[in-house]
Amino acid sequence: MSYLSFLGLALKRVRSRWVLTLLSLLSITFTVGLMASIPVFTDTVGFSILKKELARYAFGNANPPLAMRYYRVPSAPEPMSMQQAMETATWLGLLTAQEVGLPIARTYVQIGSHAFMMRALPEDTRYKERDLRLVRINCVPGAEEHIEIIEGLPFAQGDTADELLLWGRPEFLDKLGVHPGEVFELFNYNAVHPDVPLRFRVAGTWRAKDPQEAFWYRDPHDLMAEEFLTTVGAFARFIAPYMPQQIDFTYWYYVLDEGKIRFADVDRYVKGVQLAQYKAEAMLPNIQVDRSPIEPLKDVQLRTRVLKRLLFGFSLPVMALLLFFVGTIASISVRYQQGEIAMLMSRGASRTQTLAISALEGLIHIALGAPLGVVASLGMA
Repeated sequence: MSYLSFLGLALKRVRSRWVLTLLSLLSITFTVGLMASIPVFTDTVGFSILKKELARYAFGNANPPLAMRYYRVPSAPEPMSMQQAMETATWLGLLTAQEVGLPIARTYVQIGSHAFMMRALPEDTRYKERDLRLVRINCVPGAEEHIEIIEGLPFAQGDTADELLLWGRPEFLDKLGVHPGEVFELFNYNAVHPDVPLRFRVAGTWRAKDPQEAFWYRDPHDLMAEEFLTTVGAFARFIAPYMPQQIDFTYWYYVLDEGKIRFADVDRYVKGVQLAQYKAEAMLPNIQVDRSPIEPLKDVQLRTRVLKRLLFGFSLPVMALLLFFVGTIASISVRYQQGEIAMLMSRGASRTQTLAISALEGLIHIALGAPLGVVASLGMA
């Protein structure tokens, strides 16, 4: 007997007992549907929990659900140049994306100076005390496209001017009692040449085009409320060479692409975040991580594991009933087949051939019922 003959006979038996076939398909559909609906439901609920937990723990201006911030320890003894800071930004971004397994959606880098004493010029007699207050200077790569100058010189002029130009928030300049165009000095005892103060000109005032824009780590008006802002070029030419360590508190902030999050990969995200942190802190001196999604990811891991166990526990009685139903259908089917089996055996069919026909019939039932079960699982979930 050929294979096609086996298949044809199995199909005839399926059609001849359509009631039993229908009951068998229903039992397979519900069994597969119930078993498949548990992970589908768990994944759906787990993904919802994941997004809520990440949002609750989120950091930053635009409330990103998945973000990491690396920072250079303040007053670190080892020097770091501007070029190294920019190369570190690239390296940390690649490291984070590779280890976590998600692409970087956006990056924010803020390079900060040491604290300087802002002093009036020796010939400026308006002040009783030359020392006015401690100030810090920041530069943010790419900020020129996201800010506008309220008063004073264009921001891009900071890269080409032969003097240090600094911009501040209007409220900050009002608090200092200074105006755009005035010149002051910056002093630090630990400077490369502390006897030569660094002069700068107050170039003007600035504001963000949209403080809530996703570009910013936080509202820049609050972040740099009482600090000066300058261009990357000006920072590299004037601020960095003035101090032995060149830059001070600097951070690199990465927002991962939340659209690529998959609940099934939560374990990988947890391991990836930890590996990225360990590698960064091990390979770069004075670099630490102070913000990461590790806690919410671990919470999601724990809660979904408990949920999955509960669902499997509740489904066991139902699955037992379904298996009993399948067994009953199989028993009835065997009774109906006794006459057919006897007839096949009397016509020379071997036991192996008879078993093969029954196996093909069962495979046909599974082939029809399993896809229906997968579809049904979505409805059950």
